[in-house]
Amino acid sequence: VGETHRNDFRAACRLAVTNLASGVGTTYLQFNSTLVADFFRNPVSPSAGLQVSVFTPDVTPPTLLSFSLDINTGVLTLSFSETILGSSLNLSQFTIQSYASGTLTGG
Repeated sequence: VGETHRNDFRAACRLAVTNLASGVGTTYLQFNSTLVADFFRNPVSPSAGLQVSVFTPDVTPPTLLSFSLDINTGVLTLSFSETILGSSLNLSQFTIQSYASGTLTGG
């Protein structure tokens, strides 16, 4: 999860699955016998749904690491520290401007 995900708004962001791995009751691991074997090549017993024994929720907010803007194609690409929830994107909450900081004035 710590891997940086590049989110291209032309593709409407990479969406997080909201009900997957949100707690103990929604976190299961399914695998078949080809997942792994021991030193004698005995395959692991498959599992149709092994429930997580310890679940630590994500409490770290995402950070915007970088962005790029292609004026020719109109594509703004934002790079976040983790996968974001696409439905939480509020395009009215940012401005592209020609200075690093300050207060915007009407216009």
